[in-house]
Amino acid sequence: MAEIKENTDKIKKEKLPSSIQQVFFSRRAAFAGSKVQVEAHTHYVGNNSQIKIKITSGSGKTISKIDSKIFGNHFTQLITIPPDTEDQITAEVELPKHGLNKKSSPLSVFPPVQLSNLKWDKTTVRRGEILKISADVKNFPTGADALIIIFEFDPGGAHNPVSKFPVIVKNNKIDAIWEFDYKGDVKDIPRHEETESGYKPPKYFFRAQLLDVFKDSDFVEFKDFIRIELKDGEGNPVPNEKYKIHFADGSTREGVLDAEAKGLEEDIPAGELVVIFSDRI
Repeated sequence: MAEIKENTDKIKKEKLPSSIQQVFFSRRAAFAGSKVQVEAHTHYVGNNSQIKIKITSGSGKTISKIDSKIFGNHFTQLITIPPDTEDQITAEVELPKHGLNKKSSPLSVFPPVQLSNLKWDKTTVRRGEILKISADVKNFPTGADALIIIFEFDPGGAHNPVSKFPVIVKNNKIDAIWEFDYKGDVKDIPRHEETESGYKPPKYFFRAQLLDVFKDSDFVEFKDFIRIELKDGEGNPVPNEKYKIHFADGSTREGVLDAEAKGLEEDIPAGELVVIFSDRI
């Protein structure tokens, strides 16, 4: 910092020396194709002063140029490291008006992370079932943490995160399990006649994330079940009765109660339903 010593009963103009204090990246290492912030801190550089930044590879190739303005003696810019970048990159800051320049320490760049073959072990899921999650990983260290985020799909894009947990990458793979539990009330799922687009079953996808690289899986669909029991006005079981169920998606299913006046229907569309005993109408 500049130090000025002068009598306080005099007016004197003093020009403070401008300087570039620091140029650095927001991390020490990154993967090709990912994003990273480059920052510059200065002293006594006026607001709206021109700042130029050149990002070069280890071989000296220019991979990015920034021409902007600095405010509050601080500048930051998010850049994308090209996917074909190898070895390392360096940022060089120039303040043309002040005749100043400074280089950052190199940022190590690793080959781009790749995620592929994201899979559930099922295409439909029921309450309390365990789902297996898997994905193939390339160019990510064994033993490092990955992140799994499970979303309930929303056709409008406002996907609802329902679970998040870390996993360890082993042998270029991600493997995890998740127990499904539908938290909502199926009566809140719109019936087919209540929306213009018709019935939409609850669907889920998972996102595998390695630092700032991520990819989404295909869907798994929630299928529900119903247990039916019929008793008369005095509480006595009424066995062998025929019934018809009207589901939220507009479909129907028919069945017959057993000798104990009970019935079970599985893999049904989740949502509000109506059971009608035709012989009782």
